[in-house]
Amino acid sequence: MYTTSSLTNITPVHHATNTAPLTHTATYAMQDARQTHWQAMMRALALKARQPKWITVINPPRTFTAKHLQQWGIHPDQVRVIRSRNGYDDCALVEGAVKANTSCAVLAFSPQAEKITHYETGTQWVAFVNPAVLHCH
Repeated sequence: MYTTSSLTNITPVHHATNTAPLTHTATYAMQDARQTHWQAMMRALALKARQPKWITVINPPRTFTAKHLQQWGIHPDQVRVIRSRNGYDDCALVEGAVKANTSCAVLAFSPQAEKITHYETGTQWVAFVNPAVLHCH
């Protein structure tokens, strides 16, 4: 029986006597894939940050600090943080930030998001990150 993961192209083989869902090798491969995806996303964010516009960060977890952004060459004065209040969901905040057109990038942390998804809309870059991804690094 073969199983695959959407996070890696490594296909671990499970024998009928082995009921463990992942081997240690596959677990490390998944963590490496998440880290590679996270690093690629941060490189894209750093490229967008070269524009004279805001980097808007929505609902960052406490573990995500300005130091994380500085490591990628993003100046903290270029970053604005938005925290949601009752009545506003993450998608509405992202939509508002994109419509304002004052950000070169919008980074939204949402537990409902896939692990990491990002896309371009016009000249703006938008990313949704599940905060659990940060705990893998």
